[in-house]
Amino acid sequence: MCRCFAVRIMKCMRNSRNVEPSLGSEEEEYVSAKFKMPAKSLFGTMLMLYGRWWLPVCAVPLIAGIVVWSITGDLRWLIVSMMFLFIVLPMIAALLYFNYGLQRECFLNAVLHDVAIASDGLVITLYRRVLEEDDMDDAEDTEEKWEKGYIFEIPYSQLRPFHIVGSAVVIPAGKGFIWLPLKAFPSSDAMSRFMQRISQGIASRRYA
Repeated sequence: MCRCFAVRIMKCMRNSRNVEPSLGSEEEEYVSAKFKMPAKSLFGTMLMLYGRWWLPVCAVPLIAGIVVWSITGDLRWLIVSMMFLFIVLPMIAALLYFNYGLQRECFLNAVLHDVAIASDGLVITLYRRVLEEDDMDDAEDTEEKWEKGYIFEIPYSQLRPFHIVGSAVVIPAGKGFIWLPLKAFPSSDAMSRFMQRISQGIASRRYA
């Protein structure tokens, strides 16, 4: 399924390059379903986009220290490896969190939201949970209700070519990214059209 999904998305990318960008206000608006990104996927995507060069830098001393310790039996090498594991790696994770995780374009993925395509970019609508006062004492049995909260737009000029990760698409945007899973659309064809529209929007800003 993931392979077919990737093929469809790549086809829409090739097709969008041969189509003259034309995004008018009269065109049909595309809107995804409401969704949010799992926390572990959020950190993994940040690491893939912004921290992938740090992994080899830390992995080499870590593995080398363990190998040398296993051969020589010198505990100092094991201590060096543990320093990289418990000191350096957490510092890198904190750096990613403060530099990217707190950016609006990044933390929005962990909040229930939807993504719509406008003439000038993407419109992100965040949703907040509504709990009536009468239901406060019986919160566990109360059906979740959501209402629109913060709404903002990300212009096409801030978007960069996207990546396909499993059954989702990751669009780098500013110092963050937009994560679009296949489950946010009724079908893979619908998502292909959605991504083709975004690709045309990005291309239209390049040619402007």
